[in-house]
Amino acid sequence: SAAWIASLLLSVFLATGTTGRDHLLLYLIPGVCCLPYVAENYLLGQPNHLLLALMLAAFVCLRSGKDWGAGALVALASALKAFPVLTIGYLIYRRRWKATISTLVFLILFLVVLPSPFRGIERNLQDLDTWTRGMLHYDAGSISQRQQRGFSWSNHSLIAVAHRLLRPVNAHRRKDTTLFVNVADLDFKYVNAAIVLTALGVCLFYLICTPPHTERTSSSDALEYAMLLLLILIFTPLAFTYFFVWLLYPVVVGLHLVLTAPPRSPQRIKGWLWFWTSILLISFTIPVSAFRPLQAAGSTLLACLLLFVGIGWKLRVGARNRPSGGQASTP
Repeated sequence: SAAWIASLLLSVFLATGTTGRDHLLLYLIPGVCCLPYVAENYLLGQPNHLLLALMLAAFVCLRSGKDWGAGALVALASALKAFPVLTIGYLIYRRRWKATISTLVFLILFLVVLPSPFRGIERNLQDLDTWTRGMLHYDAGSISQRQQRGFSWSNHSLIAVAHRLLRPVNAHRRKDTTLFVNVADLDFKYVNAAIVLTALGVCLFYLICTPPHTERTSSSDALEYAMLLLLILIFTPLAFTYFFVWLLYPVVVGLHLVLTAPPRSPQRIKGWLWFWTSILLISFTIPVSAFRPLQAAGSTLLACLLLFVGIGWKLRVGARNRPSGGQASTP
């Protein structure tokens, strides 16, 4: 509960630069829209609330130039659950070398040094090797050793959705019940090719939208961070429903973009249409059996992509309209 509250407060702070004096809707609408994911975390005892709070706190550290603290927070989140480690790609892209080194150093501390007095160096390294080989296992029959659940409707990652749409794989979580949503019957290798091409396209869009280092501002950083969280969700091989509590921050950012548009302007009208379409897709996560075919077809992934493209477009437009010589947000 504390992590949930902290995540909401940090989300508004990163999006607006203030906390407590902002529009009430920035707290109300994202909090309500993400309730299905929040409930999943409570129900299953998952730490994704805490991971989001750690990531947002790391972004605050990055924005204030405290790179070592940012790296430590990213490493802690990655040690608890591995997928936040993808943030290293962003740190390298932005040449935040101190944060990158800090992340690696603290990962070694959390994963190797601290457990060794209890497990021993050799057994601890064996544990890490066993876990890594198991989680990186990927073939036509399973993702990370989850033979049925990996391809089921509850996994909303790009990898899982691509296989459900392009191959006749059972999208139900139980083997004795079938659910097929595929629109094609491609070979495993061709599905992988489609996944790689889509991932490259998404990454290229991110690179095109993000401004050069000298033109960054606190506002542009807020949009960058939202897109980064969406990228991590999209690329994580196992992205079950409770993972998408991370949508809290992108939803706050998207809503803030709409609310700051001129009243009754075409920008605000289009913004509301974009925002509520994304929320509609998110709402299909409500645990109703009638929504499972939509979830299997990728409604949650589509919501992530829609938010990603909309925020990226706004970031790109803002970079073009920004006067030259703007001061960067980092030292």
